[in-house]
Amino acid sequence: MTHYQYKVHVPDVIDWRKMIKCQFACPVETDSRAYVVAVTRGDLELGFEISHDPNPLSTMCGRICGAPCETACRRSDIEPDFTPIAIRPLKRILTERFGPESKERPITRETVTNIIPAETIEVKKPWDVFSRKTRLNPGNGTLPGLGPQQTYSPARWSKKELERLSKVEGRKRGKVAVIGAGCAGLTVAHDMRLLGHEVTIFEAGPKTGGTMRYGVPVYRVEQEAMDLEIQGILDMGVEIRFNTPIGGEIKLSDLRRDYDAVFLGIGLMKGRELNVEGSDFDGVITAVDMLLNYNLGYKVSLGKRVVVVGGGDVAMDAARTALRLEQASIEQSEALKDQDALQDAESESVTTALDVARTAIRLGVADVKMIALEDWDELPASSFEVKEALE
Repeated sequence: MTHYQYKVHVPDVIDWRKMIKCQFACPVETDSRAYVVAVTRGDLELGFEISHDPNPLSTMCGRICGAPCETACRRSDIEPDFTPIAIRPLKRILTERFGPESKERPITRETVTNIIPAETIEVKKPWDVFSRKTRLNPGNGTLPGLGPQQTYSPARWSKKELERLSKVEGRKRGKVAVIGAGCAGLTVAHDMRLLGHEVTIFEAGPKTGGTMRYGVPVYRVEQEAMDLEIQGILDMGVEIRFNTPIGGEIKLSDLRRDYDAVFLGIGLMKGRELNVEGSDFDGVITAVDMLLNYNLGYKVSLGKRVVVVGGGDVAMDAARTALRLEQASIEQSEALKDQDALQDAESESVTTALDVARTAIRLGVADVKMIALEDWDELPASSFEVKEALE
């Protein structure tokens, strides 16, 4: 007698979370589904509250996030021609209206007149199917189209959840040292202050932001908006010490002695090197090092011809930055105007950098090429990065 063996999987909370694909894909579990629905109804302030609740750096995410929620969006699964909802641009709209970068007092929920009132929505049950009947019955949950009943993220690190925990009677308070004022360090400082801890950030450089400031091209980041968002975290009572690298006058052992907890947020400032012969030659520079020097204001001489190895987001940034570092010759500028030649180049696996079409004529190096293992349609760079480069 044949004995069959079947693999049994017992569903848990993770399985239920995976059903909401966009939220599950977000590293901080932002409920993008809920704030997109809020935007649809015209309730922008509620949308901002939902998007900002688990993420104190939502302003910057609305500009430079890789948007895994859009990759996971169900809308693109409906039909081949359907594209994901533009979740990241919607978040930027919300932060520009209600985030720290908003210049004037925005409209409030009380003054908005075009919000669809929940009580005016009439739910009609289609037929007697159990799952749909349960979902559509107003007595069994939220009405369709209004989003979840709770207006904040269920993540343990959401702002409202941390504020609730901070009010628990008898909760211990302490001193926390944070090494590094990048995204991770600033987020930890924000969360620890919400919990009532004393927080001190030790930053080796002269400014906050880490890779967000030094590893992203300045033309992609609004420095003022970033500074305002970071200042909002510091204004919570966070102490910061600039130009204070750990290992010199202050040792890690000193921090462990003087603080109840130490968080290491030293970042990813080292670029990936190629494991090939000649990678250590003069003129070979990692993308991170080039962006770091460019953003710090140091002169980076790349000559007139540059090859970028890779087809990801960082490679795109490196290519577009290279274009801004040198001026094109008249002959090369005229050649770039040849649209037929450009289209031929785009169809090859070794392609002309995406920005060359127009940017190089005005600002950049004349000859920047990108080399990637993937075909044109398989580049690992985010789709919006490719679109911005093409524009």
